[in-house]
Amino acid sequence: MKLFSLLAILLILSGPIMAQSSGDDSLQGMIQPVWTGNQAILKISCNRGWITEVRRAGRDGEDSLVFSIYNTRGWVPGNLSISKRGIVFDPLGGGNKYFRYEASEIKEVSLKDTWNIMGGASAVKIRVAGESQTFTLNFGEDMTTMNGNKKYARPANGFLMKAIRNFEASLAEFDRLTESVRPPADSEADDEEEDTAPEVINSYDRFKDITAISTSKMLVRGTRRSIRAFAEYEFPGKVQTPPATITLYFYASASRPVFPEDELQLNFIIDDARLPLGNAKLKSEEKTASMVKQTLAISLAYDKFLQIANAKKAEFQIGKLEFKLSDANLDAFKKLIAYKTGE
Repeated sequence: MKLFSLLAILLILSGPIMAQSSGDDSLQGMIQPVWTGNQAILKISCNRGWITEVRRAGRDGEDSLVFSIYNTRGWVPGNLSISKRGIVFDPLGGGNKYFRYEASEIKEVSLKDTWNIMGGASAVKIRVAGESQTFTLNFGEDMTTMNGNKKYARPANGFLMKAIRNFEASLAEFDRLTESVRPPADSEADDEEEDTAPEVINSYDRFKDITAISTSKMLVRGTRRSIRAFAEYEFPGKVQTPPATITLYFYASASRPVFPEDELQLNFIIDDARLPLGNAKLKSEEKTASMVKQTLAISLAYDKFLQIANAKKAEFQIGKLEFKLSDANLDAFKKLIAYKTGE
């Protein structure tokens, strides 16, 4: 077996390049998403039942996709972490084969098909200033199983190549391919139940001489997930004046962004009447290794907010996500409108 492995490696190393692929080959029929260890994993199958895995992880405070690969310089197995920032190779067991390249350093990424004694293999090659690196996906512990037939290996290596070229698009594709196995509630709001009735909060900032009147942050349930929401208006000083506008805030915390920046249109249905309100704005987005926290805001004319507060039934849509305001949510909005300072 060792002789067979050695021959396979030598033939891959010395075999002529037969073609250069665009990497657009489909993974259809080759993948199996699974949820384990509180993370999504995408299993990609090769011929003969061999499997390689791609997982999503956090590294250096940002999202990354992690591939199990062989670095062909010495055929060192390890993990290649790809992020928007660049790529990092961590060899198994440590050693001096570690490398890190910033995205700006990578000048070219290509996918190569080569022949081996098993009918074909493929590899991803990157060129950086002054050197190049070549690696291929690991489909098994034995190096002879790292590719198998190129018909199966090329789409998988193509996904690896595309992740280096366009990380954000590949991360979105990974999320789409693993969406079916993700728990339906992966936001912190879903883990929290309302244990107190929403209330109205009066807050005065003596440095800015501004008073803010707001509802508490309320749980709002949706068809696919839950978020938090609250309403607020401000006036100068301590003498209350009727608001011209009231701002609605929406808050979500999840393992990936809930609100895509290009899908922030807010539409309501109030007692079966449609009420389009325009685009909300992404006020803040905080990313950690395992969580993305987002806050949206939209300023509404007082009469528009009054329509919502006085509704018997109110549903709304942000992008493609749909939610329904509960009686408790609507009661809180009514209390906000009726609230008088000093009472």
